[in-house]
Order: sequence, then structure tokens, then C-alpha cells
Amino acid sequence: MLTQDTEHKVSHFANTYNQLKQELTWTAKDVIITTAALYAI
Repeated sequence: MLTQDTEHKVSHFANTYNQLKQELTWTAKDVIITTAALYAI
């Protein structure tokens, strides 16, 4: 059985991971859009 402290840490890690994943996804999109724009010029 998980203690509350452990649950809190796991929850915090999951939130941080999801946030990082979103930021990485946005960064990847920005890179693709920028690259496409440069090729279009």
C-alpha cells in the first residue's frame, strides 16, 4: 500500500512528465513549421 507521500511524489512526477511531453510536442511542431517555411522561401 502506497503512503500519501509516495502517492504525492508519483502524482507530481506524472504532472511534470505530461507538461514536458506537451512542451516537447510543441517544440517539434515549431521546428517542423519553421523548417517548412524556410524551404518555402
